[in-house]
Amino acid sequence: GILPKRTTSPSLRFVFFAGIEGTGHHAARALFSACAEADAQLCVARPELSETLRADAFAVLWGTNATLARARLVAAFGAVVREDAKASEEHDGAVAEKLIFLNSAPEEQFLSYPGGGTGGKDRALRHPNVLALATAAETAGVDLRVVVLDRDARDVLISTTVHRHFDAPPRQALVLGDNAAVLAAQLGAIDAAFAACLPYARMADAAWWRGHAAWLHPRLAADERWRPLLASVRGASSSSSTGSDSNASDAARRPTPRDGLAASRELRNTKSYTPAAIAPIFVQHLDAMLGVLRRTARCRGEG
Repeated sequence: GILPKRTTSPSLRFVFFAGIEGTGHHAARALFSACAEADAQLCVARPELSETLRADAFAVLWGTNATLARARLVAAFGAVVREDAKASEEHDGAVAEKLIFLNSAPEEQFLSYPGGGTGGKDRALRHPNVLALATAAETAGVDLRVVVLDRDARDVLISTTVHRHFDAPPRQALVLGDNAAVLAAQLGAIDAAFAACLPYARMADAAWWRGHAAWLHPRLAADERWRPLLASVRGASSSSSTGSDSNASDAARRPTPRDGLAASRELRNTKSYTPAAIAPIFVQHLDAMLGVLRRTARCRGEG
């Protein structure tokens, strides 16, 4: 069945940004860093909690006890709650308002789907588990919010193959498509109240923040405290360097298997790619899988 969301808190909340590689994790971290600079008491990063989450995500892959890893995650949430309660007692019952960022694992580990960067043959299997995270949060009695990151398929492939060289475009399209399906399955198993969609192009959109700031945290919405944060992600509102014309031409022509085969052969022995290497068939595949994710995450109307 669907995991219900029963826990809500007006003061202590945890936020996790869930999305495939290239959908805006760097921008999300920049946004949260700007929030911490503007209000260090509200926006809090807990790297040790994120590292516990990362260990849980890869527990099965590493051959460790997944049940034990998830118990540690529940315990880590509980430790934050106890710490918060103790601080409240020491300050005459004053309740601290906090939004804790869960994508702050060290060593540039953004906990994306997948989360392994360029390393290892099992990279496609290294991804978080939003269902396990939500289950742990409910078990510990903490309020979890999941922001589902979304972006145009072609721009995602350009970001992760042309700009950052994670993999060859055909493999990257398959890896990211599979991970989009995994994330969709996980989101489909939890209450819709856990999640909201944030398209990459709307990260600096005042209208999105006006509609979602209170959902993230009431204090963020008060006096529009979110507004100064938008400068940190202004670049996200523009498309990739390919421009809109490339996307239009890709959509206008039906891709064929020959496109993908020719591109795969051409790219087999190179690690440097240009936008021209992103064959339409790769974009079509990833876009179809992102469509599944968008429908599951109820992203319609968010773009």
